[in-house]
Amino acid sequence: MIMLRAACLAFLVVAQPMDSARAADRGENAALKYWQAFATMPKLSDAEQNRLADYPAKPLDAHSRETVTQAEYALQMMRRGAALRNCDWGVSYEDGVFLLLPQGSAARLLTSLARLRAGLRFEAGQNAEAVEDLVAAITLGRHVSQGGGFIMLLVGYHIEYRVSET
Repeated sequence: MIMLRAACLAFLVVAQPMDSARAADRGENAALKYWQAFATMPKLSDAEQNRLADYPAKPLDAHSRETVTQAEYALQMMRRGAALRNCDWGVSYEDGVFLLLPQGSAARLLTSLARLRAGLRFEAGQNAEAVEDLVAAITLGRHVSQGGGFIMLLVGYHIEYRVSET
């Protein structure tokens, strides 16, 4: 009986660090931060999304400021994800050509919001914060292109190109 108790105690002591190690690994995955950002982005109409895509050709206005305010948490999560090195989207290729990659369109929208906030920050003289937003957007572009095949690579290139316009 004493041996059984000792074995159970040893198992609990050994198993506990493994669980915390797994939790630490999950916290180091940038994709988890990005998914939180995607889930909390403001719901924008097609017209609003097209307007975001047209920035910086269109001037910044009160609606732009309101949109950025609504996206504050999503942009914060994007910056947290960009600070992490590893990014595993968990793409499973078993669906073949029918595989959906929703992170692509979500990343394009989130980086458009980051570009908009950077523009507002440049106007306000907050250049360092604006550059940090742009670097985080480029990092998201790099992260989104990992593990998603050729299409996601093109999405990443598109994001980098659009951010460089800002």
